[in-house]
Amino acid sequence: MPGDVTKPVASGNPVRPSAQWQNRVNRAIKKSETSDSSLSAGQAGIRQPQGLIYVQNNSGEDRKRFEVLGVDNILYGPDDNKAEFQNNAALTGVTPVESQHFGNFVICAEPIAAGAVGRAFIFGVCPVQIDIQNVSDGFADVDNNEPGQLKSGTSGAAQILWTENDENGADDTGIMWALVRLSGPGPQIVITAKLTSKSGTRYAWSEAEPDSTTGTWSVNADGKSGTITDKPAIDLDSTNTVDWTGNFVVLVPVSGSDGKPCYVIAERFGYSGTVNVVTAVSWDGTSLKQTTTPLVFVGGLLRSVGSTSTTTIDTPTVC
Repeated sequence: MPGDVTKPVASGNPVRPSAQWQNRVNRAIKKSETSDSSLSAGQAGIRQPQGLIYVQNNSGEDRKRFEVLGVDNILYGPDDNKAEFQNNAALTGVTPVESQHFGNFVICAEPIAAGAVGRAFIFGVCPVQIDIQNVSDGFADVDNNEPGQLKSGTSGAAQILWTENDENGADDTGIMWALVRLSGPGPQIVITAKLTSKSGTRYAWSEAEPDSTTGTWSVNADGKSGTITDKPAIDLDSTNTVDWTGNFVVLVPVSGSDGKPCYVIAERFGYSGTVNVVTAVSWDGTSLKQTTTPLVFVGGLLRSVGSTSTTTIDTPTVC
């Protein structure tokens, strides 16, 4: 029987390759060539782990681990390097700007020097700091010109899974560590707000909330807000000259044609109060009288009709 072909050979001893040994060497060479070919073709062995992507830091400053870059462009396309484009896609990142990078950002998985290429989270679960605006916010997205953190909101590409509030049993706002799931823009949740000033069809506004016991609406001092020029509320009727300042409305977040965020006034809560409607005018031979009926409106809806009454309008002097 042939000996062990893998047994070491002492220095100086003659080597007489057997067919078995030669065949094993040949198989090893072929396996190595196949492996090299597979790797050079960009198979799974050289791809980034799931959820990570290469990004070049073009923000002009060094970025720390877990800081944020807005996606600006691809680093190379198929015309530059087709194999790399297909197997190791890479992006360029800049300082995040809300109007340009909402829902379009990455979180650095490692420190990335200015101009250098490093790895970043593009989907999946990762830590990040968030500027919590409201403890009820369930999502986060880029904070304008602030690469150090995201900003919480009712929509965004990062779903908040946990914050330091959860650990400490607190209801704090401000910057804190969080765990998020990057997936894509979250639901566009409407905002209830009070319109505070008007310019054309644009309004400044402050977020409002109802008292669950009394049903009375009031402005939330810690809520969201917008101005005439920054995140304005815009009337659907571009020719509307009616001033709705002071009204409570429903706002839906949209993106303007210039890419800037704004809100459309989807519903006005409308007038609340009593309107006396004249239902009849009569003359009894002495005085001119009118009959009125009070209509009670709440939030623009007719809630009740009051009892009619008759009053004297005038008692003219008969010549």
